[in-house]
Parts: sequence; C-alpha cells; structure tokens
Amino acid sequence: MASLLLATPTSRRASPGVRTLSSTAPLADGGTNTTSTRKVLVLMTDGANTLSPTDPAHDGTVSTTSDNLVSELCNSIKAENISIYAIAFGVTDKNIKDRLKSCATTMMHYFDATSAVELNAAFE
Repeated sequence: MASLLLATPTSRRASPGVRTLSSTAPLADGGTNTTSTRKVLVLMTDGANTLSPTDPAHDGTVSTTSDNLVSELCNSIKAENISIYAIAFGVTDKNIKDRLKSCATTMMHYFDATSAVELNAAFE
C-alpha cells in the first residue's frame, strides 16, 4: 500500500500534504513506513514559484524566498523517509527543472513531461 499526495511546489501548499502522511495527531492515518506501507509525495509544477509568503498571506513576489523554502521542505520530507516524485509539466526553464531534480528522491523519481501523453506516462 502507498500513501499518495499531489502537491504544487510551494511550501505552503506542499507542507499540509506532508502532514497528511504523518503518523501523529491530528492526522494520524498516515501510518508509519513499513515493508508493506510506503509514503510517497508527488510534486508537480508547470513553472516557477511566482509568489512568496508574507505571513499570514502568500502574496509576496520574492521567488528566491519560495525557492529556498521549497528546497528546505524537500530536504525535510526526504529526511522523514518519504519518497518524492517530481514532475515538470511543460517546463522549459533549466533552473526549475534542476530544482525539481534535486527535490526528487532519485533521478528515477523525476519526470519531464512536455505533453499530456508524457504526463500520463509519468503516472504509470
């Protein structure tokens, strides 16, 4: 059995997803990683981080802040032994692709989809 969550690459959107994979309250249904249970997060984007946090809102425009938060979040997720599949959908920017590659658990967990056909193949 695998836990699966779809998220977009901003820490505010992905971090609640990570909490749903948690084995602690308030969302304890995530269970723990065992030989029969794997925790998986799917991170998909079609472009750059364009907004940054301005607590409590999310209407800043400092993309480097969001990029750094995403990197921190990816490292934290992987430290929890949660696998990250990263999908670039229609992304042409090399920096964004590199960021997703570094977020993915391994290069086998990274997919670069330029069409709906390739996107469907990433989920097979």
